Amino acid sequence: MKNFTLFLVMFLITLGLSAQNSSEFRKRIQQKQEKITQMTQREAKLNNFIRFSGSASVLKSAMATQKLDSTVDRVLIAETQLWQNDTKSEYIYDAQMKNTSWIEKEWDLVKKTWKNGSKTDFGYDAQKRINSMLMYDADSISQKFILNNKTLTFYNSGGKQDSTLTYSTKTLGVTWILDVKNVYHYNASKKLIKTDMWMLDDQLEVLTLDMNIVYTYTASGKIKTATTNIVDGADEMPLSKIEYYYDGADRLTSREFSKLNFFTLAFEKSTRDSYQYNASGQVTVEINSTWNGTAWVNKDKYESTFNAAGDESVYITSTWNGTSWVQTEKDENTYSTTNFSEVAFPAIFYLYGVNEADFALNKAITLINSFEMINASWKNTGKTTFYYSAATSTNITEFENSVVNVYPNPASESVNFSWKGNNEALSLQIYQITGAKVIEQTVYSGKPVSISQLENGVYLYKLLNGQQNVKTGKMIKR
Repeated sequence: MKNFTLFLVMFLITLGLSAQNSSEFRKRIQQKQEKITQMTQREAKLNNFIRFSGSASVLKSAMATQKLDSTVDRVLIAETQLWQNDTKSEYIYDAQMKNTSWIEKEWDLVKKTWKNGSKTDFGYDAQKRINSMLMYDADSISQKFILNNKTLTFYNSGGKQDSTLTYSTKTLGVTWILDVKNVYHYNASKKLIKTDMWMLDDQLEVLTLDMNIVYTYTASGKIKTATTNIVDGADEMPLSKIEYYYDGADRLTSREFSKLNFFTLAFEKSTRDSYQYNASGQVTVEINSTWNGTAWVNKDKYESTFNAAGDESVYITSTWNGTSWVQTEKDENTYSTTNFSEVAFPAIFYLYGVNEADFALNKAITLINSFEMINASWKNTGKTTFYYSAATSTNITEFENSVVNVYPNPASESVNFSWKGNNEALSLQIYQITGAKVIEQTVYSGKPVSISQLENGVYLYKLLNGQQNVKTGKMIKR
């Protein structure tokens, strides 16, 4: 803790002697917190899009036979017991199956038609990674989209995000104001160790460093802590912290959230997420708890059931009533027979609201039925329908009649790629589901490839003969 701590201690000592100074200090802290709230909201929105940027999108599009065109949310009207449109998301692609636009719409109850809500246009760099986003809001009367924000993303030589710049405009893009800048720092292992967050000071009209997030890792490369610090000039003070705990199999067992007590200057526990797994390594139970000062108290529970293909079929939410769990909400998911790897899905993480570690879809989802517990029984009150169409990508031409076997899958230490034909060796690329490339090497048919250095999770692989794609698919590391 730097000089800011001493400043805060002196403030607390003189709190009763200088009401004017204390008021000014509280004002400064409040301004910082307001900025942090704005920044966090923008960062969350940005990450929802950036998660899907890059090679993951390209890998799917290379073998896509279908694409997700839209999703429609409907709600059950209690009085009429009829289903009514609620919200709609539309997705537009280019010839290479890259998602170029994402349009959000709402149902107009009076006109009985869809009305525009917002739109995001995506731009890509030469490596087919998202490097720009233009964000629009629809005018409530004319329904025309009005440009109000843009975000530019830059990558370093290793393919990692180097920085993001977020602008606002009041002149439909004629002039832009730089509001937010995020700068990302990595260690020698390409692990993110710090994010600096800058925001526009409205009075000084310059960017100031307002916050940073510092990350630490375990010996095996798992995230250990994430500490958020308020920055005030040359001084900084920790504001909150997340601590991660793992079992003997290096699976995440819990995350504990703490906040700084401004009077004791010590971190105090606030909430905790704990996880339970099935034999396949999938999270089956997540329990949210709050700290009452002496012990963790149950709050919410989320239970997942998986089908034979390994996809989540039922998701139940429960709340703690003081003595037992009470089920409140339920989602039932329906899937098609189409493999997920054969479908172009834009921003899939945003659609599901899950992170990479939880994500392991095998088949394309078609329907989510949502239920509420009403009078001790489940009532179907909402549904989300996924609409697809045929897709043909011009991105990569695949070999005809190519047969590639991948085994074992799931794998733990090594995986084999075997094929028939005259190709003695192929180029292998393995990507995280977010698009980060983790392995690139030459492989030979039937010869094992070590994946022991990879973290457990879902990966996408790509086999190439020169520039021509031979096979693209999914593999699981356990």
